[in-house]
Amino acid sequence: MSYNLLACDLDDTLIDDFGIISDKNREAIDKLENVGKKFMLVTGRAYKSVLPFYKSLGLKTPVITLGGAQVFNKDGALIYKSLLPTDTAKALLRHAAKRNMHAQVYIGDNIQYLKECEEAKYYTDYTKLKGIENKNLLEEDFETSKVVFITDENKVPEEMEIIKEEFPELSILRSKGRLIEAFTRKVSKGNALKETIKLMGYHR
Repeated sequence: MSYNLLACDLDDTLIDDFGIISDKNREAIDKLENVGKKFMLVTGRAYKSVLPFYKSLGLKTPVITLGGAQVFNKDGALIYKSLLPTDTAKALLRHAAKRNMHAQVYIGDNIQYLKECEEAKYYTDYTKLKGIENKNLLEEDFETSKVVFITDENKVPEEMEIIKEEFPELSILRSKGRLIEAFTRKVSKGNALKETIKLMGYHR
């Protein structure tokens, strides 16, 4: 069987713990392009956070971000998005506060949260995104595709079950170590990939 496209995750897959793409991986990706195959990034990161890797690889394919909640074309134009209802996002933030757990939302190219803390700094240092403390976030109207919770790694399984019980209509997953993410049910990297390859003229 002949494959036309390879889709690859970023964190803990293509890059190492230091955020480096190995020379061996770069060479393999270049070889794909040389034989007419396409390479595409599919990641839980926001577009701004993945862009340096995208540019360094010289890619011109769409990029799937935020775990499948947003897709951008090669020019950086948003071609697909799936939003959490604002009331649901706010309920998730209130749940986090009640559980004494950090939570944040993506708004535009940045992340916002109710209170500055160690967990917020951990995330912004890792993703290179700008973090904004917004004490009035629950009183504002905003659009976001997911809510990210950050807690002690040992507490993640228990906290996930509690969130699932309170928000059964959502998709709840552990994306990395300390991170729990909440999306609408229809959001996934796989679903976004299915729709994106159709736009590219490929079939599964």
